[in-house]
Amino acid sequence: MRFFFRVSFLVIIHDCLFESKSDYWQLVWDDEFEGPLIDTNRWNFEIGDGCKYGICKWGNDEQQLYTDSIDNAFISDGKLIIQAQHIDNQYTSARMITKGKGDWKFGKIEIRAKFPSGEGLLANIWLLPTYSRYGLWPASGEVDIAARFGEKTGRSVSTIAHYGAVYPDHRHSRRDYTVNYPQPSFTEEFYTFTFEWEENKMQWFINNVKVNELAGDETFPSKYIFPFNEKFHLTLSIAVGGRPVFGNILETVFPQRLEIDYIRVYQKK
Repeated sequence: MRFFFRVSFLVIIHDCLFESKSDYWQLVWDDEFEGPLIDTNRWNFEIGDGCKYGICKWGNDEQQLYTDSIDNAFISDGKLIIQAQHIDNQYTSARMITKGKGDWKFGKIEIRAKFPSGEGLLANIWLLPTYSRYGLWPASGEVDIAARFGEKTGRSVSTIAHYGAVYPDHRHSRRDYTVNYPQPSFTEEFYTFTFEWEENKMQWFINNVKVNELAGDETFPSKYIFPFNEKFHLTLSIAVGGRPVFGNILETVFPQRLEIDYIRVYQKK
């Protein structure tokens, strides 16, 4: 009788813990890329060389023109493809944003992605503020969930937060994560990138391994220096050339692809 009670009690505890863990997050936005076309109810495109947005060459002396062409962004085999091309001496690519269609304050963002392999490319999965309440970039913040700066091996990605003041007086927290052989590189295989974001804490994970953390209550004396208490939106892009990227873009064979299997955004219940 005592044994039965103990087993029953342990089962109840296990079930409660499992239920609380699985019910901790609620899915609030997602894109599984199952349709034939990019969902314009979820995504906008930023196009051109950045001048129309007041940041010519996108602020980094980048060489590409962003377009909304199906040559640069499309869905194939249930995946979003952002494709950088080099045709007639012109680099083109795509920069997709959820601004106005997916803006969040705190939560968990999970993305399964595979990065391009070329040198001299900045492929980025990142968050930008929907409203720049604390000033120009990056005083209002930027979060790079996963960025690849074009190094040759494809085995390193960066997780970064930019904050603190207007460029060039800002700060950043950066951690690079490297996978070693015989593990496949970030350009050979899909990896799951997760960003968890609370009021005073941000954490980055790759395949469920924590790779970076930034705590606002410990690091920052004021909420105006830690700007991540406002709504942010998701941005997906491949930039060509500019700074700070590694390698010689002339050595890269185009086209180059950033592939996204799915994006899921959760918030606490």
